[in-house]
Amino acid sequence: VDRGDDLVIESQGFLALDQILVGVVELFGEVVVGRDDPDALRLEVGYRGVDVGSAHMSWIDTAMVRDSKSDLSTFAEMLTKLPWPISKTTSVDKCGEAFVAGIEGRKTRVNCPGWVGALRWLRPLLATRIGEVPVAKFVPDLLPRMDAEVAALGRSSSAQAEQFSKG
Repeated sequence: VDRGDDLVIESQGFLALDQILVGVVELFGEVVVGRDDPDALRLEVGYRGVDVGSAHMSWIDTAMVRDSKSDLSTFAEMLTKLPWPISKTTSVDKCGEAFVAGIEGRKTRVNCPGWVGALRWLRPLLATRIGEVPVAKFVPDLLPRMDAEVAALGRSSSAQAEQFSKG
């Protein structure tokens, strides 16, 4: 561990890694870069008294998701076409409550909403052609339109994220 985690190790603390739904279900247009592997990290620091948990969540009603819905009509359309419950958003409050409970309980996994945990077990099926059918139906039409909307915006993230990164 080389990320300044000495304090966590000394205090036998808890590390919570944000994994998002994409870590469980592959969605087109979604690439996760530099994602830590909580299971590997747990092995690396667990024997030193540090617990590691991962948080898996679906769409959260944040400024970034709201910006994406308003900036990209195709993003809003995609949400309406995704199968239930993946098409639903969760409130920030519910997500925060799940995180607090998970951290306080030093849970290995926090799922918000709870059904995200079931997708972890269904992932082998969802990664087959049968599991891809609900999304594969609309990707050929929607993805090129989404790419065009993103190109027209001249940025690849939400307005809120752009402002934040500029400091």
